[in-house]
Amino acid sequence: MSRIACRDDWQTLPCPEEREWFDLSLALTPDEARLVQAGFVPRGSDDRWFLFVEEGTLYCHRSWTGECIFGACLEWNGEAAAITQAIASTALMRKITARLYSQLAESWGSRQDHLQETPLRRPGRVAAA
Repeated sequence: MSRIACRDDWQTLPCPEEREWFDLSLALTPDEARLVQAGFVPRGSDDRWFLFVEEGTLYCHRSWTGECIFGACLEWNGEAAAITQAIASTALMRKITARLYSQLAESWGSRQDHLQETPLRRPGRVAAA
């Protein structure tokens, strides 16, 4: 087995103080749990993430900036694990939400012409056989 990544393997910034927790329920198989536990140290400039586990939390940092993007709480059950909660910076969550709303608005706008041309139809009753 290869070496397990730790915080000191890469230059990182502290996690932001403004963070938001959210609940998750993601089961990891024993193989996935071993990969998560091992972490990941970038080998070149194409590798964008630095990942490590410390005190039951998976930390995910951008490799170029060292910025802490998000974390996840791991609960172990034998060799398997589950991610039960995640944390992300409030600024990142706002940025993702704004981008999602923008994409939805663009998608909705591109469908307006189609919606105006095709009236909504109420489903009819299915005839009994």
